Amino acid sequence: MPTYSLIHPVVGAIAVLLCYATAYLGLSRMMLIAGKRSRFYWFRRNVHVNMGRSFVALLFVVYPLGILGISETGFSPFSTPHAYLGSFLLILFTFGAVLAFLILKGRWEYIKHHGRVMLAGAALSIFQIIGGIVNLRSLGIKTSELCFFTGR
Repeated sequence: MPTYSLIHPVVGAIAVLLCYATAYLGLSRMMLIAGKRSRFYWFRRNVHVNMGRSFVALLFVVYPLGILGISETGFSPFSTPHAYLGSFLLILFTFGAVLAFLILKGRWEYIKHHGRVMLAGAALSIFQIIGGIVNLRSLGIKTSELCFFTGR
């Protein structure tokens, strides 16, 4: 049976994919405003909003799973930079989500701030991924073992 220390990376990977897909849709909006018309840049507002909501909701599932996972292995939850950066990213993405909520309520002046905050979080997520891989290796878990659903 998979443990929290294995569930967290898998669900976290899904969250990261949602993050980058939502960022792509947001960047498509920016490219259209800049006048760059292409079949690759087509802003789908409803898809962007729904993916963003799913991403932020998933963050609030992934974070406690990570705390439970590292606690389950016997280590202190805040013994690595991965946990601190995760806490910072949770706060940063929550702030970006609050800005998105204000935008949906008609406060259009927050669009640029929302985009910058979320893109900064997406960029910092790269360091979070690296830190997670380092944590897994220090626990003796190979990233290939995370494919427990393949039966290997």
